[in-house]
Amino acid sequence: MQVTEDELRSAGWKDKSFFLKQVNELMGQGLLKLIPIGPESSRQYRYQAVDVNHAKKVHGLDDEHMLVLQKIEDAKGSGAWSKTLQGNTRFSAPIINKITKELLKRGLIKEVKSAQFRNRKVFMKIDVEPLEKVSGGRWYHNGEWDAELVAWMTDLCRRRMCTGSGDTVYLRDIHEFVMRHPGPRRQPPTIDHVEDVMRSLELDEEICSVVDSKGERLYSERRRGASGEAFDVFTSRLPLNNKGERLYSERRRGASGEVC
Repeated sequence: MQVTEDELRSAGWKDKSFFLKQVNELMGQGLLKLIPIGPESSRQYRYQAVDVNHAKKVHGLDDEHMLVLQKIEDAKGSGAWSKTLQGNTRFSAPIINKITKELLKRGLIKEVKSAQFRNRKVFMKIDVEPLEKVSGGRWYHNGEWDAELVAWMTDLCRRRMCTGSGDTVYLRDIHEFVMRHPGPRRQPPTIDHVEDVMRSLELDEEICSVVDSKGERLYSERRRGASGEAFDVFTSRLPLNNKGERLYSERRRGASGEVC
């Protein structure tokens, strides 16, 4: 919650000297911070209470440390590279290195390996999730393609689908099956993880899918012929010519351009 000086005055804080004394004391303890609002020419400030645990972590930090911490907080999910911090603070590389080590030690920030720029790590606030452009998305771990997770989930999805039973299975049921098995979980696999794997298996012609009347996707194992190749229902219905070859023709399109 943030409040302005006017709002505090309306709440009974009318003695300005006493008010400023309390503000300075709380800020000195790290329990209060000022949030600037409006243009610089007519700038005002809002007062915001700081979590006690956070206040303990920042207690004793000097202005240089607090400035770097603020710049990292401002970067949010994009993170702040050490060279960016140098440019934003005008501090040298050794000073930035010393300050970030202290902030890491206190558990105020974390280092995240960037998938966007190889061999680069960025700093961000400890409780902030990196943007996808930084983390690489759900199939990356610490900035690297998570091949182990891909292999594990692909194996589980195959075990659930490729049973020879011909059953149709909802995407949500496959996700529940995956969740019941231990594996290299950096975080719980989402239904989007499962959908990615199922799409890959569909492109490999191991399974096929349809969407039901409620918009939910169903999957089934593709039937295979005696040769072991996936059975293509559509192609099997095409007529044969006198040489025993399938006849293909271009599909007609209407005036709107849609396939007839």
